[in-house]
Amino acid sequence: FYEQMMGGIRYFDVRACWDAKSAQWRTFHMIMGNPIQTLLSDIRRFIDEQPTEVVVVEVSHLAGSDATSRAQLVSMIETTFSGRLLPRTAGFISIAQMVATQQRVMVLFEDDSLVATHPLLWSQGGTTEGSYTNQDQVDEMMSMNEQRLWQYGGNGKLFELSWTLTTQTTDVVQTIVDPFHHPRTLAELAIIADNALPDFAVTRENLMFGNILLVDQYAHSVAV
Repeated sequence: FYEQMMGGIRYFDVRACWDAKSAQWRTFHMIMGNPIQTLLSDIRRFIDEQPTEVVVVEVSHLAGSDATSRAQLVSMIETTFSGRLLPRTAGFISIAQMVATQQRVMVLFEDDSLVATHPLLWSQGGTTEGSYTNQDQVDEMMSMNEQRLWQYGGNGKLFELSWTLTTQTTDVVQTIVDPFHHPRTLAELAIIADNALPDFAVTRENLMFGNILLVDQYAHSVAV
């Protein structure tokens, strides 16, 4: 995460899974990834080095966990970001205010029962409204995003504009049958989506694009 933050990323979608074999929290998206503690420590390192930067961390899925392991995850978050977490009581304040108070980390958490008893966590569903389209065609993704942007009315939630394409079953089949005409890896889909972003933004300049922009393959994205 440290490298990504140095590259301009200020939002992380952390899909967390309890790994019973190693007795630790790790990322999970079909396969196990890095330990969550490593990634949170990366964020802490960056915000300590950059005292005017803010970050939003969304922690979801919580696969394979129980009450005990979830409590451990919350403790890890609160300990790692001690003194830097934005409390819910602060509400949606400006970036300048977050910097002034040095409460520059906003953590959205999927388990509302734990959020209710931890004022330094924010409810995932109660804080954000998203535009994830689950599409592999860029025209469909753009059309659905535009509709949701028009529908968004500033309802007291942060709006996440998801500028991503998602591989479908048909893409896998087409890639096997004719890989030269149907490239559909996530990396290739990310390039297709990214190439369409500048024109979308320019031709729809009368739209408010929300608060958080989600992209894949950030190193190649025009967003950063």
